[in-house]
Order: sequence, then C-alpha cells, then structure tokens
Amino acid sequence: MTAVHNHPHPLAQKYVLPTNPQIAKKFGVVRVEDWDDRVAGATWIERQMRGSAKEADDYVSTSHLPGLTTTPTDAEVVRCHTQSTGELVLLHHDWLEGAKVIA
Repeated sequence: MTAVHNHPHPLAQKYVLPTNPQIAKKFGVVRVEDWDDRVAGATWIERQMRGSAKEADDYVSTSHLPGLTTTPTDAEVVRCHTQSTGELVLLHHDWLEGAKVIA
C-alpha cells in the first residue's frame, strides 16, 4: 500500500466546479474529498492493477476525452463525489486547478 500525499488536498471538503470544460460538462459540481491515495491507502494505479477499483478504470476512460491533455500516469489524483448523484469519481489535480469554489 502506498500513500503519496502526506497533507490534505487544498480543496478538501469543498464543492467546486472544475476549471476543465470537458470535466465540468461531464461531472458538474463535485465535492472534493481528498487525495485519492490518502483515502484509499494505495494509488489508483496499484488498485487498478489488483482489479479492485472500478473508479480507476473510469478515470482512465475520462482521461481520454477529446481535448484533455493530462495523461493518467501519476498519483496526482483527487477523490471526488458528484453533487448531483454522489457518484465517486477520480479527477486529476490539473482538472481542478483554479476551480470555482461553490461552498
């Protein structure tokens, strides 16, 4: 098990609208929980390799949306929940950089 981040994500426990237009369109407002590796106790890559993380597979699919330039190869992944359904989604930190804080 690997936790990469020692401190909470700067947007932890806040509702935000992602700055990336494709991500904002797909998920809308999200509640940032924390860095994914801090919550799960392992990186999304480790969990995906064990076959135990549907959200990791979804993250890879999301990262291939047209217009997104961030590739899912690092641990800069944030665990979020959609405001509309509460669905767990993993978003890259870059997609939240400068996000508009709603609450």
